[in-house]
Amino acid sequence: MGIKVLSLFDGISCGMLALQRAGIEVDTYYASEIDEYALKISQHHFPEIIQLGNVEEWQNWNIPWGEIDLLLGGSPCQGFSKVGLELNFNDPRSKLVFEFADILDHIKQYNPHVLFLLENVKMREEWADIISQLVGETYEVYNSALVSAQNRVRYYWFNWESATVQDRKICLKDIIPDAARNKARTVRVKGDWMKWGDKHEWDRANPDRKYTMEELEMLQTLPIKYTDVGGGHGRRRKAIGNCWTVDMIVEILKMI
Repeated sequence: MGIKVLSLFDGISCGMLALQRAGIEVDTYYASEIDEYALKISQHHFPEIIQLGNVEEWQNWNIPWGEIDLLLGGSPCQGFSKVGLELNFNDPRSKLVFEFADILDHIKQYNPHVLFLLENVKMREEWADIISQLVGETYEVYNSALVSAQNRVRYYWFNWESATVQDRKICLKDIIPDAARNKARTVRVKGDWMKWGDKHEWDRANPDRKYTMEELEMLQTLPIKYTDVGGGHGRRRKAIGNCWTVDMIVEILKMI
């Protein structure tokens, strides 16, 4: 018998992808997402997912709260990111982390043993501490460079024992076939630096061409053409940039 999952800010359902790769059987997967193209991707690959709509309307959801085994969420990060205005909890998107905390507290009333995983960007210590107080767990720091070719440091809050993630030593030259011809050591994608060469060195060199959608998907450890469901490059790029690095979530789920 599989688990029942509630995924908030579900995006393109990387949570479902990660659960499958981790070998965790899912009985029911509820999702909250409002972005139209993200929903299109999710429903294309996982039509069985039960879509609930806007997270801010969660009190109207008619779901078996006490049966939820795992709560997932990568709440919007714009208010915490250093590349933004750093409005923190005053940003209408980043303050949605309070909805995650409220939903977690609500589920705990019926199932005090519910597991949860919350992800966000690297942020100021005082902001991360507030989130830790909200969910009752301190955060762990993992870099997607351990499982991919990008330097993508993220904070993860979860209520099971953490473990070391082994470095797969994947580099940009493993992802981009003609990277050597480009003479590029690294490249930025959505604010994150790429990794080139076995020594994992970082610099600010740029490639002499843009990366393809398929290469961006590989950097996020997505299946090739996963986001190719009838949208243009702009919509696909946004979906890829906003999603989780799937294999990092796999590693964390395997710690359960």
